[in-house]
Amino acid sequence: PAARPEAVESLARGRPYPDDDPTSGKATTPDRSMRHTPGRSTTQHSPRSTEHQHHVVAYLLHTVVLLLRKVCVMPPVITTESLEFSYGDTPVLRGLDLSVEAGEVVCLLGPNGVGKTTLVENLLGSLTPTSGRVRVLGTDPRRAGADFWSRIGLVQQSWTDHAKWRVRDQLEWIRSVQLTAASRVSGVEEVLDAVGLSEKADSRLSRLSGGQRRTIDFAAALMAAPELLVLDEPTTGLDPASKARLHDLILARVDDDATIVMTTHDLAEAEHLASRVLIMNEGRIIADGTVTALRERLDRGAEITWVQDGTRHVHSTHSPERFVKELDLDHVTGLTITRPTLEETYLSLVSSKEPHS
Repeated sequence: PAARPEAVESLARGRPYPDDDPTSGKATTPDRSMRHTPGRSTTQHSPRSTEHQHHVVAYLLHTVVLLLRKVCVMPPVITTESLEFSYGDTPVLRGLDLSVEAGEVVCLLGPNGVGKTTLVENLLGSLTPTSGRVRVLGTDPRRAGADFWSRIGLVQQSWTDHAKWRVRDQLEWIRSVQLTAASRVSGVEEVLDAVGLSEKADSRLSRLSGGQRRTIDFAAALMAAPELLVLDEPTTGLDPASKARLHDLILARVDDDATIVMTTHDLAEAEHLASRVLIMNEGRIIADGTVTALRERLDRGAEITWVQDGTRHVHSTHSPERFVKELDLDHVTGLTITRPTLEETYLSLVSSKEPHS
């Protein structure tokens, strides 16, 4: 069943349903006027695609965050300094310097085995750096207490549930732990409603599909309305409808000023969600920027095609908007702007193996 919109909104913002509040007269309608819209690399009949506008907004927001930090001295949510990690004699992370600001959605991309999950585990204190420094929410995660963990939501690659438990029991146990440090924790029915799995409350976890168990992990991560979500390939194995629902929940948390760090192999997902993309290769960050900024690193610009007076035209330019303004649009049909995709940029940068930050 589809998640109730008020369930998504109340869960994301860490407040109870209007239904649960006897003083509330009606459900609050979520404001989605600024909602993110999945983009496409090819735009027809319009010189300014929705996707391009989305990433321009992401670029501007990222710039505003950085300016606010300089003016207000806002501390970063995550910092690493010269972070190194090795398994025995095999180096995995090589001198990573990273800063993640509040409100950013940072997607980590890279081939298998380049250190994305190892970086996440160092950020969470699951692994001890070989050298360097890690701070998350101003704290060394290896020495953090319950207050620290109540501010973080985590979805790992492997399931973290008890397979023989029922869904309700698993979430009630997690909720009881979170209540020892968090002032407000969503109820089990609330989170299950938000992720669209209310009917599975009494099912054993071992009887759920892989995608459903992944979704339950995500529901648990959201229970305490965390200010930092760390997600390691959170939508792997999910069907398109479930993936879209989780995307909505992630973006709703961002609307409420949460910070997201996630790994993914789904480049379309990164284009849709990220305000900033980090591309890793061989233990290093080789590119860091917005989707729009990374696309512009490719030498080729956008390709514009149109039909005028029965003739089809093709033109390449790094300034498609400026070129389109010069066309006689009253006599043009079939206008299409095709920009470099994140996938093309990613493949180019990973194959070059040279730093592009």
